[in-house]
Amino acid sequence: MKKIKMERVQNPDSTMSIVLPTAARAALRGQGDTDYTCASCGKILLRRVLDKEIRNMVFKCPLCGAHSRIPASQHARRR
Repeated sequence: MKKIKMERVQNPDSTMSIVLPTAARAALRGQGDTDYTCASCGKILLRRVLDKEIRNMVFKCPLCGAHSRIPASQHARRR
């Protein structure tokens, strides 16, 4: 299983959906091969996902409050 640190988003804009996971669970859990962690504190926000399926979404960490997204380089890599 790969683990990748997400990219920090300072000011999410209105074109992005903001997902608010709970402290106990990852925001999304799938059948992919990658876990994604908060850009600030390292909490797993996405577990076993396919990054090519997640676009224009920002995840607010329930522990530290930082906003994170999958790095653009990961989208380009999967095309």
